[in-house]
Amino acid sequence: MSSAEVGYEVESYPDTYVPPEPGEESAGPSLSELNELTLHSRLLAKVLADLAERQAAFRSFPFLAPGQTDGSGNATVPLFSVPAGAYGRLVWLALDEQGVTPNSPDAGANLWHGIYAGTSPTASSFVPSTAVVAVGNLLDFRTNGATAGKSRIPDVYAYQDRFAAPTLLGPATFYLVVQAANANKQIFARGVVYVEQQNARTG
Repeated sequence: MSSAEVGYEVESYPDTYVPPEPGEESAGPSLSELNELTLHSRLLAKVLADLAERQAAFRSFPFLAPGQTDGSGNATVPLFSVPAGAYGRLVWLALDEQGVTPNSPDAGANLWHGIYAGTSPTASSFVPSTAVVAVGNLLDFRTNGATAGKSRIPDVYAYQDRFAAPTLLGPATFYLVVQAANANKQIFARGVVYVEQQNARTG
């Protein structure tokens, strides 16, 4: 009686295949393979946990800081106060002025503006401009001098790498300093600061 007559088919193997001996059949991954998979899973979990921790440590804060130039076209405007125990990175800042446009900017020959560091003002105590425009406080600037980029308003400071942006360790405040702009005009600074805890891992 043939196999077809009894309703089953005989299993056949390719010429190069040697079936295992009884008792040697594979029951799944080997112990070493399981250990390797476990190690990879743990490494992936650690990478994801570190990424979540770093993302939780960073927060972005947009701000709008108005000010006004005096009769000489000067102004010192507090932008953003970094809290104690944190790093603040000023990654983007746009400067505008009343009555100007990109096609008709304020671009006087003596105009310059810059980003400075300073102590944080309080509700009853403002930091004088002389304390802000001091040696060691300058973080970035634009000027119409021969050795630097052209200064104008409106203008934008932008930093693609946050680690290259002006950075302060709080408590401290970012300031905008404007000199020799149009006199008695409102100015507006809008920007974004990334704040991270001092002990946050960044690598």
